[in-house]
Formats: sequence, C-alpha cells, structure tokens
Amino acid sequence: MKRFYWLCYYAPDYELRAKAYPFHKVRDAFAMVELSAALDSLGYSYAEALMNYPSEDHAEAKVEGTASSPGEDDLVVLTTRPPINDEDEEARGSGDCEGSSPKGRGVRTVNRSHTPLEEDLFSALKPFLVWCSRSQVKLSPVASRHLQSLAWKKWQRGKSPVEIGPKPTRWNVEFSLNVGAAVRAFDMETSDLKTTLGYLWYSAPANARHGLLAAWGMGGRESVIWARILRTTCRELLRNVLGSSGDRFVIAEFPAVDLWRPAGLEFVDNVAVEAVEGCL
Repeated sequence: MKRFYWLCYYAPDYELRAKAYPFHKVRDAFAMVELSAALDSLGYSYAEALMNYPSEDHAEAKVEGTASSPGEDDLVVLTTRPPINDEDEEARGSGDCEGSSPKGRGVRTVNRSHTPLEEDLFSALKPFLVWCSRSQVKLSPVASRHLQSLAWKKWQRGKSPVEIGPKPTRWNVEFSLNVGAAVRAFDMETSDLKTTLGYLWYSAPANARHGLLAAWGMGGRESVIWARILRTTCRELLRNVLGSSGDRFVIAEFPAVDLWRPAGLEFVDNVAVEAVEGCL
C-alpha cells in the first residue's frame, strides 16, 4: 500500500503563545480527516505528519517530526491554501488593515516555513498560479484561458457583483461570503452568484521525488466542504487525478455555504458542484 504524509501548517500568531508553535495547533485538520478517508479508499495509508513549523530564517528552515522521509512512491498532502504570496501581500500593507492580528500579521495569513519541501511544492504549483494569497488566487494565463473557454452552467459573466455588507474583523468585504474566490480567479471578472472554488492539484512522482497533492478552498469551511466532496461525490475525480503520470490542476465551483453549526457534514453530499480542469 502506498503511503501519504500530511504537510501541516500552523495556526495564526494570535492563537499561539509567544510563537512557541504548540505542535497540535495545526490548520485544516478537519479537512485532512475527510481527505484521509478518501485516500485510504484509494489505496493510500497514512504515514506521518510533517511538522512544517514557521520560520523566517531560510538557512535554518527544516521540516520536523518524522523518523522517515517520503519515498518515491509516497505522497505529500496539503489541505491548507498554499501561502505562496502571503508574505508579498503583507509587504503591500495588508497587515495594517482592519482584521490584522496584534502581532502585525493578517489574521488569515498562513506563515511560511521556507523549507526545501515547501519551495519544491510552490515551484511545481507556479506554472498554474501566478498569485496565491488569502485575498486572491489568480491562475496563470494559459490555465485561465483554457478554463474561460469552457461553458460553466452556473457561471455568468458581465453581471454586477453582489452587494455585501461588511462583517466585523474582516477587512476584505468582497471575500466575507467567499464571492471573491470566484470573482478573482478569472482575471477579476465578476459574477452575481454566491459561489466559491475548491482547488485540486497533483504532481506525479518524478526524478526520485515523491508525489505532491494539494486540495484546498478559500477558507477553512470551504476546505472541509471540498475535502468532503472529494471523499464522496467527486471521489472518481480524485482517483483519476492520482492515476495521472503528469501534473493535473482542477477547479471546482460550488455554492458558498452559510451554515455555521451543522449537525454533521451530510449536507455537503447534496451540494451541487461543477469541476473543470486547467491544462498547460
């Protein structure tokens, strides 16, 4: 049986104590539970967590917490949005906006580790994404052009954006209902549909390197919902992606969900979803 390793990202600074990074305070564990069940059904067994502690010292950066390293037949899995441009966004002054943490970082910023593993993952993703931060995920021109040529039933171009009132502690009003995920993914074209996006990316093992898999949404709830979708209604999609010999990049559109305290995740099984693939 093949193995998979979970690449953990850590909770924001304001949830931690003096940047000690308690090992249990990781992001998107719920999404990982759902995705783990899907991977198990496809022949992958859980191996270890890769403790991807934040680091601003590139020379000292390393992944901790494993007695063994992923092999060529193994898979490194990420369920958190890859923070490729979070530091760039902070440099633009996002940390000064309403909703930033007392320590100066944006509340929704994902702190990078700058490890070789993280750099390898980001380098493999960059042909598909030219920007990936909390406020914006922008596709590469080639991937975007391919997706825009497809007819999405629920996608409507040329409409005025939905009027959304501001929410406390959220400086990005457009993203407060996750409309921004759909709006910004396609070169800022607007839609009046309250939808969000899930991203699925796979890079097959090559040149003695393990496989890489990332599945994330534009927020914590959306990542859980998308992982559940991949476990249930889109499991064959996940199977096909993992069976590829090269890179695959899939975007799925589904309604933004306003439920805050559901009794379980069964409601996700009735969520309409439409997936399309970006090709290079």
